Amino acid sequence: MHSVECPFCGVLHVPNRYGEVHLAGDPFGWPGVEVVAQVAICINCERPYLIVITRQTGEVVDYEPKVTPHTSALHGVPKDVLDDLHEGERARGYGLHKGAVMLFRRAVQGSCYDKKAPDVRLLDQIDWLRDKGIITRELAEVAHEVRHFGNAGAHPDADGLTAVAPEDAEQAWEFTVAFLDYVYVLPYRVAEAKLKRASAKS
Repeated sequence: MHSVECPFCGVLHVPNRYGEVHLAGDPFGWPGVEVVAQVAICINCERPYLIVITRQTGEVVDYEPKVTPHTSALHGVPKDVLDDLHEGERARGYGLHKGAVMLFRRAVQGSCYDKKAPDVRLLDQIDWLRDKGIITRELAEVAHEVRHFGNAGAHPDADGLTAVAPEDAEQAWEFTVAFLDYVYVLPYRVAEAKLKRASAKS
């Protein structure tokens, strides 16, 4: 079998596989190609997911859940904030878009508390970070967008929205990652680069 990228942790691996279900009816429009579904277990994070492979070649042609990986590399982000982000990613992967955007909002608010924002509304916490120079005006707008998405997931009547579309959850995820990257990851990488340069001089 070919190596696959875990939909949760992003590690390229050959998973342990269990069971097999034949998918009848030529679901991919490939005459003569036998397709089967199996449960796969990632050898790195040990999370289960579903893969669809061709019996002839072992090539992975589909997988579930559709979770966006790669955020395990967000160095410097507090564990509680990262846990909310990852839980939101899992919710999004299972199609639970309202839950996903609420968790992304929670990750942003957790960052505000970590940066010592007062215990007030998230709207005011974001503006407090902006006024203190912790985030830029543009990044405050990014954080407010995540807040709006999260409000839509939590309150059916907020902004006249009754549903959270998949593209809403995707954009909320992108904005949340951008926010965390600026607040935590870039300072972490800059500090790491300075330390490496200082070590090279000594």
